Amino acid sequence: MREIKFRAWDTIGKEMYFNYPNRWGNMKVKEADGLMTMDLEQVVVGLNGTLYILDECGRYTYLREGEAVLMQFTGLKDKNGKEIYEGDIVEYEEPSFESEVLRSPVIFIAGAFGLDGTNGHFNPSFYRLGKFAKNDLEVLGNIYENPELLK
Repeated sequence: MREIKFRAWDTIGKEMYFNYPNRWGNMKVKEADGLMTMDLEQVVVGLNGTLYILDECGRYTYLREGEAVLMQFTGLKDKNGKEIYEGDIVEYEEPSFESEVLRSPVIFIAGAFGLDGTNGHFNPSFYRLGKFAKNDLEVLGNIYENPELLK
């Protein structure tokens, strides 16, 4: 079973937040707060889909719609052991033309994580991440902090 984790891009503060236990450890929060998790983490998704981000004072900050973009962990790691998230930019060899090295964002379509293999080609392609061996992918950055990697 894969680990379910998220990260969130703060569109206002231009900062990436990860869903992992922080320096306060596994402090419990009240179920009445409407939080899905009982562990104190940087990013928490509320029952209604609202995002809360833990601030530097240890308080949850409510994010309004459009203030953050939520991205899910794919359950896979690249050749360097780095976790691959939706929105990451990865480098890989194009499956049809094994000599061509490409860069693509990780996307989620029709219930599957994959790579947008368009890369300026006439025919759009979608490559499921599951087709690639661990050593075939390398995370270079993400579409929010490093958009220039796709140019």
